[in-house]
Amino acid sequence: MDTTSESSSEYIDKYGSEEHETLAASLQLFDAEQLITSDEQLRARIEEEVVRLLTEQPERLMHVLYRIDVSEQAVDAVMKNTPIGGIAARLTILLIERMRQKVQTRRQYRNSRNISDS
Repeated sequence: MDTTSESSSEYIDKYGSEEHETLAASLQLFDAEQLITSDEQLRARIEEEVVRLLTEQPERLMHVLYRIDVSEQAVDAVMKNTPIGGIAARLTILLIERMRQKVQTRRQYRNSRNISDS
């Protein structure tokens, strides 16, 4: 998804800071107060940490992937079928996709509860 043409405020309006805060808190990778205003910034920051964990603490990375509920089959496929230099990028995409699914589910649940409470 290309957000280079969007301003910071347009990006926050479209995706909301909730998504980034949820990612930051769940991954415990960086301060949730840090303002990240694009998918590219988010991806780059997470990928940095994934690279670090892959090289220094692979067991912790697997724990993070499990805790966030990234599909074990998808992780296995990345590890088996991706060239070594691309593993961190692919795992980063899986992490972001899963967290977005969680945020969307929460929003849908919250919206459906608000409608039924009315």
